[in-house]
Amino acid sequence: MIHATTQRELRGVTDRRIAERRAAPRGTADRRVACRRASDQSDQSDQVSPRSPAAQWLGAGIIVILTIGVGVVGALAAHQGMSWYHSVNRPTVRPSAVVVGTVFAAVSLINAAAGYLAWRSTRRAAPTVLWSASLLLHLLWTLTFFAAHRPLLGLALVAALWASMLTFAVVAKPYDATATWLAFPYLSWITFAGLLNVAIA
Repeated sequence: MIHATTQRELRGVTDRRIAERRAAPRGTADRRVACRRASDQSDQSDQVSPRSPAAQWLGAGIIVILTIGVGVVGALAAHQGMSWYHSVNRPTVRPSAVVVGTVFAAVSLINAAAGYLAWRSTRRAAPTVLWSASLLLHLLWTLTFFAAHRPLLGLALVAALWASMLTFAVVAKPYDATATWLAFPYLSWITFAGLLNVAIA
């Protein structure tokens, strides 16, 4: 009787160990899945910023004001340097001032939309920093080329502007693909400005 009881106890212990061994890999897998999900949620919360409507309106307003401000200062600098611009050797094929101004205004607004979408879509600073750097480089190029009459230095600035905007398009894509596509009209405009700069320099 005692021997039979001992055998049942040993069998019970063995069965529990087998059950524990079978459950261990499943528990480990579950823990791995849970950790992976937590990591994904952490990455998403780090990238996506649930901004309030008020914050979105404020951000949009700041971006539009900066874009308009750079455009106005650039237009004043270009107007001041028009006499110098007409005195240098320019390419024979060139659009009129009205066409240039209209296209530039449209491209600037599209670029502002790209900067806003990138800012709204992530907490990461890189897209916004690159977009802001592009805006600053554009202003510096306009002042250097038209106001300071230094096309060689302007050529270096427009090259940096082109690289900065292309990098913005690449960096913004994981967060908002629309922002990337909206950056290409501005890139085309920079390319046109660079070709004009090369022809004059």
